[in-house]
Amino acid sequence: MALFEDLSEAAVPAPEELARLARADVRFRDPFNDLCGLDALHRLLLHTRRSVRDLVFRVGDRAWSGDTVYLRWEMTGR
Repeated sequence: MALFEDLSEAAVPAPEELARLARADVRFRDPFNDLCGLDALHRLLLHTRRSVRDLVFRVGDRAWSGDTVYLRWEMTGR
């Protein structure tokens, strides 16, 4: 969960580093985004970090089954 909770720009992993955490065809959905692939996830993480000041993520619930992971988090920022 550290990937989301410590999302400083320096901590945003490159796509090849994300490959250790997720499959190449990772799908990320939230109320604002629906994307697929490590490059797209990397771009989203960088964009979010660069666009939102005082960004804080707090991971609440998490669950996984097989190769599917669910995270519920609260994001605050300006």
